[in-house]
Amino acid sequence: MSTASEIIDSLRAEFIQEATSAPKLFKDLAKVEHYIAESYKTRSFIP
Repeated sequence: MSTASEIIDSLRAEFIQEATSAPKLFKDLAKVEHYIAESYKTRSFIP
């Protein structure tokens, strides 16, 4: 069984590998995230 630290290290390594192999993908995802944040900025949560 993996420890939390091992899982985090594994995820970090995968993320770095993806970021270095496809840097444009992460820039595009950041743009999408920004767009979503801006489009929901004026909305309210009503429970």
